[in-house]
Amino acid sequence: MVPTLSDTTVAARSLRKWLLGALVFVLPLHTVFIPFGVSWKPYLVLLIVAAGWDVLDGFHERRWPWHGPASVAAAVFLGAMAVSWWGVPAARSARLWLALGVGALLLLVIERALRADGADRLVMRAIVWSAAAVAVSAVALSFVVVGTFGGGLVDAIDAVPGVQRVAKSAYLEDGFIALTNWHQDPGYAAAWMNLWAALVFVAWSRGWGLRRWWVNALVVGGLGVGTLMTMSRTGWLGFLVAVAAASGFLILKDRLSVLPVARFVAVAAGSALLVVGLLWAVDPRGVGSDLDDSIAYRITQGASLGAPAEEGGFGVQDTRLVVWPQYVSAFRTSPVLGIGLGTGWATPGMQEPHNLGLQLLGETGVVGLVGFLALAVVVGRFGGGTIGAVALTVVAASALTQTVLFEATLWFAAALYLGGAGRSVDLSSMSAQKSIQ
Repeated sequence: MVPTLSDTTVAARSLRKWLLGALVFVLPLHTVFIPFGVSWKPYLVLLIVAAGWDVLDGFHERRWPWHGPASVAAAVFLGAMAVSWWGVPAARSARLWLALGVGALLLLVIERALRADGADRLVMRAIVWSAAAVAVSAVALSFVVVGTFGGGLVDAIDAVPGVQRVAKSAYLEDGFIALTNWHQDPGYAAAWMNLWAALVFVAWSRGWGLRRWWVNALVVGGLGVGTLMTMSRTGWLGFLVAVAAASGFLILKDRLSVLPVARFVAVAAGSALLVVGLLWAVDPRGVGSDLDDSIAYRITQGASLGAPAEEGGFGVQDTRLVVWPQYVSAFRTSPVLGIGLGTGWATPGMQEPHNLGLQLLGETGVVGLVGFLALAVVVGRFGGGTIGAVALTVVAASALTQTVLFEATLWFAAALYLGGAGRSVDLSSMSAQKSIQ
């Protein structure tokens, strides 16, 4: 039997939904990739296919496929970034510019899916399942990191073809092992887990989470364990921001009752504490990472921005107390164009500032900052909804102490807001509200 046009259309739509779901599901996966000119991560491959599909639609419909004002603003932003690269090594500047282009493309593709295809529920369900997978691997790898199964298992996992690493040695004189999970960097791993935790929270409130409310809470608890095990102070703070932002927006903006929100938070926190207690109990002394030493070291640091090297650290350090004044000086030296995006890591004695504002001002100057603000204004002007607002709040918190410009968290959060994810949902029928009636 020859398939009809209708059958072909239905099959194409189904395939496109699977493509979008898979793209969102693998967004946090950065430790698996094929290096060929650039790092061909799973989400990048799927994004290119999805964007190509959008372009074909636009060609057939004789229109620009993506959000018009956002497309113009993205072009302005990319142009402003390109201006700052005079004098910067061409190969590095090209890779960084392409990374920004990928981010802008992710913004446009996800926004179109939300606006044109009404994929709110699909996207949020993909986030929930991705978060569940990230949480399960985070908990499992935490036992590996503390040495429950021996000290060589982390290296054995990292040696698997295609896997860069799932954990990273850091800071202490003898080193402790920080979980990286689906990312190469513990700080960015925490940023993804925090973002996913907040969005699972909101997805549950709309009935887009897993079937049982407490299972969603367990997912958030597992992500909290993962964030703890990254041993990232900014990650720890970011997790608190994620839970507070989700709770606050649901209660104050969506008028959700306090009781179901408090119950959700309590189960998430309780499950996380149980897992951490179990980790502590099975942590063999001197094998893998010693949990008590690792946490004590980070707590001792407190809010210090000083150089860990002065405290017995090793390797490249996050010396923000040293680096941030350098970026202020860089802006004063070249206030219009900056010293060139990406110059920090390429300059001896410097690194990236781990602060979005300082990076834009110091490396791209006023031109780069204006270009970024143009895009931000468009997102703010045309976007809306609790889901995107929560996502942007979580990412904004991480932007204070991390370099988010090249990370998909920023662009995906902006896409959720610009696309108005979940804005049309009838809040009176939310599953969280119904669960206590």
